[in-house]
Amino acid sequence: MKEKTKITFWQLLLIWFCIALPLAVLNGFFLKIPFAHNIILSTLGIILLIYPIYPIELTSKFTEKQCRIFIRTLAGIEILLSLATIIVF
Repeated sequence: MKEKTKITFWQLLLIWFCIALPLAVLNGFFLKIPFAHNIILSTLGIILLIYPIYPIELTSKFTEKQCRIFIRTLAGIEILLSLATIIVF
């Protein structure tokens, strides 16, 4: 039976960056929809809110439960900030 490998925090950031950057560029040059740009920027926070992945280094200072709460709090702040920005094309 195949064992599942967990994605790390840094892999998630890299994958999100490789997907969000081209989508943001396409939206900026062709679609020019400000709300779509805000949604693209907030996807990282949405993912972390649902599936809180935290760096291993964080577990040296906090417990697993505290790490999840910390990451979810940061994700909520990131979502609010990305939706609060006004993009003008």
